[in-house]
Amino acid sequence: MAASEYCPGVAVTDPQTSIRLCRELIYRFFPGNIRSSKVWIDPHLYPTKQFSFKRPFATTDATRVTPAQLTALFPSEELYVLPHHPVAGVENTVLRASSSMLFDALSDLDNPNSAALSTIMEWAYIFDQDFTHCFWVSDSTMPIQTPTGNIHQAIMFMYSPCQIHSSH
Repeated sequence: MAASEYCPGVAVTDPQTSIRLCRELIYRFFPGNIRSSKVWIDPHLYPTKQFSFKRPFATTDATRVTPAQLTALFPSEELYVLPHHPVAGVENTVLRASSSMLFDALSDLDNPNSAALSTIMEWAYIFDQDFTHCFWVSDSTMPIQTPTGNIHQAIMFMYSPCQIHSSH
């Protein structure tokens, strides 16, 4: 099955690129998912870093936002999406999607056209190409009053980059 059947956008086809994007996401926003250790290789100890891809990523610093904040920051940009669940059986698949497509999927969960898509987006991470912001899509919703009645929007949490470590 195509990645677009599971989530909006186009999959980053190179698995190594997806892993590099996941590592950079963790490095920038979720350093609690990096484990440092030392490995003995005769006759020296060498530092190593291991990245934990288990989600949700460990952090406490987040701001609750709505999908409108996503398009306010990125009105017409292509963004990366890291779904919680495997895409076509592949773990840590990173997808690309326009901010307007993501806004449409997350801002009106009552719309039958976006209901299935928004279910797949639960617990996904959305981030820009420069890693300036990261959004986590929760499984909670918020009712919004519109002229035609109430609609439900996804509740998201926005993260800013952590203090960058001294060495990459």
